[in-house]
Amino acid sequence: MKTAALWSAAAAWFLAAPAPPAQDDVRCAQALRELGEGYRNFRSIRARFRHTLVAPALKQEELEEGSLVLARGGKMRWEYTRPAGKLAVTDGRTSYLYLPGERQVYVQPMDQWENPLAMRLLSGQVQPDREVRCVSAAKDGDRTLMRLELVEQDSGIRELEVAFSAAQGVVTAVRFRDPLGNSVTFELSQVETGGEFPDSLFTFQVPQGVQVLGSAP
Repeated sequence: MKTAALWSAAAAWFLAAPAPPAQDDVRCAQALRELGEGYRNFRSIRARFRHTLVAPALKQEELEEGSLVLARGGKMRWEYTRPAGKLAVTDGRTSYLYLPGERQVYVQPMDQWENPLAMRLLSGQVQPDREVRCVSAAKDGDRTLMRLELVEQDSGIRELEVAFSAAQGVVTAVRFRDPLGNSVTFELSQVETGGEFPDSLFTFQVPQGVQVLGSAP
């Protein structure tokens, strides 16, 4: 897939003409209320995910996809079909990133892990009233499309855009430009919410013969 095609797909969320400032203020206030309510009621998500990275400086494009489960308390399980076998698991205390091709697993305590913004937005771990400001908002059927900016700009995140499903109460897409100028997009599909998942789903047993980098708390 060419860079232009990926950019077009990401930008397609926000083709509507900008609303007048007064309308934006009202729409933003409502959008942030809905987002905050969704986060307060967040329990879990099961979905398919698609992660694209476009790095213009390196003339590089990457696509990863698979299935995920996110649950309250920072619990996550990302099972990749592309690249096959890659697995990311957190139980709320420790994170594991398993790369079967390299026969390595990266282990890190959650209090030392810089939880990526996209993952926090998707898993209900962002405080809308403290961490983000709404620049503009528009309805697209069931979804609310928001352009946001971070209250703290030190992270270097720019052009942050979020799609929020009011019916399901969850964020279903995130796009932003990272500090290196790369375009990063996460999109969820086949979303199911509110399921109950055993703690065993968020644990990881290191396979025999795999190199462990880092350590658990």
